[in-house]
Parts: sequence; C-alpha cells; structure tokens
Amino acid sequence: MRAVSDHFTVIVPAHNEAEVLEGNILRLRDYVKQISPESEILICENGSTDGTPEIAEALARRHGDIRLLSLPHPSLPEALKRGIESAHFERIIYLPADLSVNLSFIKESLGLLDEYDIIVGSKRMRGAIDDRPLERRLLSRGYHLLVRLLFKMNLTDTTCVKAFRRNKVIGLLHRVPTSSSVFETRLLTEALREGLRVKEIPVVVRDQRRSRGLPRRVIKAFLDLISSKFHSLPLDL
Repeated sequence: MRAVSDHFTVIVPAHNEAEVLEGNILRLRDYVKQISPESEILICENGSTDGTPEIAEALARRHGDIRLLSLPHPSLPEALKRGIESAHFERIIYLPADLSVNLSFIKESLGLLDEYDIIVGSKRMRGAIDDRPLERRLLSRGYHLLVRLLFKMNLTDTTCVKAFRRNKVIGLLHRVPTSSSVFETRLLTEALREGLRVKEIPVVVRDQRRSRGLPRRVIKAFLDLISSKFHSLPLDL
C-alpha cells in the first residue's frame, strides 16, 4: 500500500559521485526531515566505478529513511524510471546528486503538486538564476530552442529538476525508451499529450563543475531529439 499523502520520495541518481555523495545526502536528509520526518531518499546508483556504491550502501544501512537502488550500467533515464517505479510515496522529487539546484524547490513543488501533476524547475524563466559555465548555458538554450521548434512545446526547460505525482506518470514510463538521451524531454511531451497539468517554476542553479563527456553527450542528445520527432506527433500547445 502506498503511504501517507504528506510524505514524499526524493530520487537522487548517482553516477561516480563519491567525492560529494555522503555530505550532500546528509544535507538533503536534514532538509527533508524538517518538512516530513517520515519521507525517504532513494539513491539510484547507476554503473559507478568509484566508491559511490559503497558510500550509498553505508548511508542506507545507517539511516532507515535512505534507500539504495543499484543499477549495473550508467543510465540517468533508467535511474529515473526505476526510481519512480520503486518510490514508496505518491509525491516524488527528482534532484541531482551534486545538489546544484536550490533545495527550496522541494518545499515549493510539494505545495504545487496539490494542483498540478508535474512541476518542472526552469533555469531559463524569469526569476531563475543559471550560474553554470557559459558553454553549458549556450548549449542548453540551443537544445530547448530545438525542442520548441520540433514539438511546439512552450516549456522553457525540460532537463532540470522535477516533481511528479507518481500515479500520473507511472503509465507513461513505458512510452519512452531509457536508451534515449532525451528521456526527460520525451517524458514531458508524453505528459502534455496526455493532458497532464504541468507547471514551471524558476530555480537557482549553481554549478561550476565541468560536464563529463559534454561534446559526445550534446551530439547524441541533438540526434536523439531529431529522431524522436519522427516517432511522435507535434504538440499543439
């Protein structure tokens, strides 16, 4: 049986995050407990080759409100999908392991989930702050320009933090292959096509780390986005 409605699950995908994982998860846990002491943090470790699995396992052993889900291969889409499927609670928050987005997104989005099905954090709408390197900001703008052109979508950001009502999105997960590097964008297009209520809110992103394998990831994302256009109808929003 799914648990009490005022509790929630925070999904944290983690791939090679050994340097920051323990401190960030404990910081996140302190914040979550102030909102709802019985909520949970679900670390979705995927294919790490550093000490991430061992750190995550130790955290889960020490704290009953931290769980670990380990996947054999690196895959953010698979981590998100499995995390949503495995969440104990109806309301789900997705945050990156580096906690580069303001934690206040959790509290704000939880309140909005009473009215909306999905809350999307935006780095680009009015009121947002995007303190990432210029290269990453420019690539993000180009990617989301292509999203709007291909899918007629009026969201300003599809690749940042999100909050979901589990029962609204669980049936959409099978429609988007986790092999797609644009899984989050595709999931939102399916949600909008299904008529789900989606709300964007501005977030603060402070992240000066260099993205791992950025050129290769960007090329794959653009190719996957164009390819996905031929497998779905344009949205008229």
